[in-house]
Amino acid sequence: MFGCSSNYSKGADRFSGVVGLGQRAISLVSQLNSTGFSYCFGNINDKNYVHGYRQILYNLSVGDKFLDINPSIFKRIDYEGGILVDCGATSTYLPDIAFNKLEEEIRSVIGTTLKEHISTRLYELCYRGTIRS
Repeated sequence: MFGCSSNYSKGADRFSGVVGLGQRAISLVSQLNSTGFSYCFGNINDKNYVHGYRQILYNLSVGDKFLDINPSIFKRIDYEGGILVDCGATSTYLPDIAFNKLEEEIRSVIGTTLKEHISTRLYELCYRGTIRS
């Protein structure tokens, strides 16, 4: 689960999916708060993608539960769709259908364990607190 921030640059929502791998506080890597991070890419030598890599996402999971998401929403056709892995982006974006299923499952898992932080539509899954396993 990844958090939120008040820093936002408009216009990034034009992608069907962006995984932010930058070094700013709201990037995926920074939110993992780890000393190491790896990503497995398909054909990264494709010269058509200078600023990022477009990959196909097959499913999402929360814990061990895979979400009921039709993989066709992530389908890549003629250099469109899929997800865009962009090393300079700071946020992660999903198609609405995928986000809504992910949000529903996260809310179900968290329940009342954490206090929800009131936010805008941009950062709907913001919570305050700590989860210990």
